[in-house]
Amino acid sequence: MPKNTYGDNSTELMLYVNYIQDEEGNMVADGYAYGEPWVAQALYMDDLKFDTPEKAKEWWEKNYGQN
Repeated sequence: MPKNTYGDNSTELMLYVNYIQDEEGNMVADGYAYGEPWVAQALYMDDLKFDTPEKAKEWWEKNYGQN
């Protein structure tokens, strides 16, 4: 499940990180999403995922504008 890396359950824009377990058993980042809380679900369902936090934020700002 994506982890909210900023804030709590508020509606402010946040960075979400999806973690997976690698072959050695370590938790590693598998993708990022940035924006309102609904993007966490999209990241979890693999509908929305970016390779870096910067790309995730750039996508949000391009499509939804700065908050």
